[in-house]
Amino acid sequence: MSWNVTRFIITRRTLNMNLIARFVLPAVVVFSLLALVLLLNTLRFVSRQIQVEPAPRVKLDELAIAERLARALRFKTVSYPEPSDFDREEFLGLHAYLEETFPRVHAALTKEVIGGYSLLYSWPGRDRSLKPILLMSHLDVVPVEPAAKAEWTYPPFAGEIADGFIWGRGTLDIKSGAMAILEAIEFLLEDGFGPQRDIYLALGHDEEVGVPMETPG
Repeated sequence: MSWNVTRFIITRRTLNMNLIARFVLPAVVVFSLLALVLLLNTLRFVSRQIQVEPAPRVKLDELAIAERLARALRFKTVSYPEPSDFDREEFLGLHAYLEETFPRVHAALTKEVIGGYSLLYSWPGRDRSLKPILLMSHLDVVPVEPAAKAEWTYPPFAGEIADGFIWGRGTLDIKSGAMAILEAIEFLLEDGFGPQRDIYLALGHDEEVGVPMETPG
């Protein structure tokens, strides 16, 4: 092997060692330190979960609750991209049904109608200096494609209770959520409960559209 070739190999190896020393080794050190810090933090981690006694099981009339939800499903509160397709009577009918079904809620809370058909309830707390709580759900549902109606076990707005289930558009998305919140507040009011902080309940009418909907008045 010639001297020039030998010198080239030595020079290349020297450069490689310099690159390793300048870049690779520091990176290894940094990652090793980071791994060590993460390991130490993991070992020192203590849960901040507050330990509380389980709430006592509340006896509820489950069949009556299911029937109230089923009746709410029968209102065809569909939000459409085209405002001309909007059926205001279905939404107003649902509003009247909620007022009839949850009398304590409508007596103790202040109700505002937003945008014609969305509902905002406010429940004042004992300590107004505390930050309020907002509970949210929506009353509207997506349309039913005509071609898909034959695939429904029960009609989408029949509100049927059968086979251990409640059937209808809105059982999952998400009249069930709105009804559950109202059921809970109605129960708490009957039990004499008053919140410590302000609670707001917002029930929208155009969530499924994705943008505020211009609805006829």
